[in-house]
Amino acid sequence: MSTLPHRDPTVILTDSTNWMKWYKQLQARCAALNVWSKIDPKQTQRALEKPVMPIAPHPRSYPASVAAITEYHTQWTNENNNDSELPEFRAEKPSDFTATGKTAFKDDDAFYRNELETFKIRDRDYESEQAKIAKIAEYIQTTVSPHLAYHSLTAGDPLRVWVANLAATAGVDNEEEERRARDRYQAAIKQMKNLSHWDVWLMEFDQAVTEGKALRIPDCLSERYIKDDFNRAVDKITPQWTAAFMQSGLRDPTVGTKEMIKQYREYLVIKHPLKTRTTKAAFAASGPTLNSEEGDDTATRENNSARGRGRRRGRGRGNRQGRQDTRRCKVCNQPHELSACWYAYLKSAPEWWTPSEPLLAMSKQRLENSTDLQEEVRSSKRQRSRAPYIKRGQSSTLGSETTD
Repeated sequence: MSTLPHRDPTVILTDSTNWMKWYKQLQARCAALNVWSKIDPKQTQRALEKPVMPIAPHPRSYPASVAAITEYHTQWTNENNNDSELPEFRAEKPSDFTATGKTAFKDDDAFYRNELETFKIRDRDYESEQAKIAKIAEYIQTTVSPHLAYHSLTAGDPLRVWVANLAATAGVDNEEEERRARDRYQAAIKQMKNLSHWDVWLMEFDQAVTEGKALRIPDCLSERYIKDDFNRAVDKITPQWTAAFMQSGLRDPTVGTKEMIKQYREYLVIKHPLKTRTTKAAFAASGPTLNSEEGDDTATRENNSARGRGRRRGRGRGNRQGRQDTRRCKVCNQPHELSACWYAYLKSAPEWWTPSEPLLAMSKQRLENSTDLQEEVRSSKRQRSRAPYIKRGQSSTLGSETTD
């Protein structure tokens, strides 16, 4: 049984198609750090301002006593033998103050110490909030595509301005997002055509339902309706399971959508386990296999039928098989090179080609959630011809037909 590929749950904002997912993910991170009200463009609460450290009371600001002044004059005269240039005396310590000055200094010093403690608390809160905002700034910079960041993320602007700029460039309203979620759900409940990729189909259905419930689209508000749609989608290909579920789980309110998907997955794991799809045949350079994407199963059947024709001799057979096994496209997981993938280069696909909806959804998710894969697709040079693939031995036949 094959395992689903590990996917980074972080959403990368590339255009309006994933704006709402990115926005909700940003909102969740900000809410966890308690700074969403300082970043949300719809709110006006400002971030904490840097506190100003209080100034300690200076002794020279208080009146000096007559005794302190007299003592200072006497000391100066004895040391300099001249009192004509006697400088003005200024108090340096509380003992030099008058009684009134001592009282004032004591009150001012107590007030300063209280303000200093308040400053320490405010400064600690300010530094903590700035650290949280810095984390959000780093998150935005690492989850926004370069072309959006170049036009929207200006150094020195508050994060609230960053989010507002991104919303103006790539944002969509709630109605548009709900429409997209509904279209995705409607595409996910179409009948499953074959069981060769049931894991991909089931994953897409699960995610479409989850997104529809989150956006509260009408199609996903009723568990009963979702179960009805699911049963119609799988009835043709797994009629036995559908019949059993209609008797036990369809009308049972305790069996929700998640439980239904779990039961169906367990059933398919036992009845239709996923096999490792390998092939020994050479693949054409014209892209993924057509006709419901069953190329892997077809190649496997050809390999099984070839077992009775005797074993080939040659030391390179194992090496060729190893190379075929590793030649998996990173976008659609089909056995061909990335440069030949029509799911990665939809505009280059011929008009007669019909993509598989589960593989198309999986490919789109992989491209959206991996910046490295996006860069690899952009830098990959397509060196294959768009002409139809012609097997060996057909050129002479075609030539003879033309001559005739």
